[in-house]
Amino acid sequence: MATLLDLHVFKSVPGSKKAMQTGFWFKQKAPHINFVCPKISPYAKESCITLERLICESCDPVSVVGSSMGGFLGTHLIEKYCIRGALVNHAVNPALGISEYLGDNRSYWTNYDWVFTRSHIDEYQKINDTYNKKQQNKLS
Repeated sequence: MATLLDLHVFKSVPGSKKAMQTGFWFKQKAPHINFVCPKISPYAKESCITLERLICESCDPVSVVGSSMGGFLGTHLIEKYCIRGALVNHAVNPALGISEYLGDNRSYWTNYDWVFTRSHIDEYQKINDTYNKKQQNKLS
């Protein structure tokens, strides 16, 4: 069975309407695919640890689909693990545009409060500097 990781956008959650509808579609139309929409931290380093663990622990081939910030993280995973993915309107270099989130924030869905600092932006920049260079394996 193949696994598809659905990487949600910044400040979203696996329980969003889009993720729930997509999961339902896969269950009905493609039950041979293990659809997984993991909770992704707003912090790049934490997100990468979670997502890389999912890939490394999977016994199945893994692909990713992601949009916005999820697409940016998908780019990192595609290049690091030579997996396939589809990126829709993905963030190219989020470190350039996320300074508006500096300070206190709240998740759209869970009311989870978190603080975004300059060091968190630097985490995104480090990923951008290391990855996002290869085009094979990506549909964007």
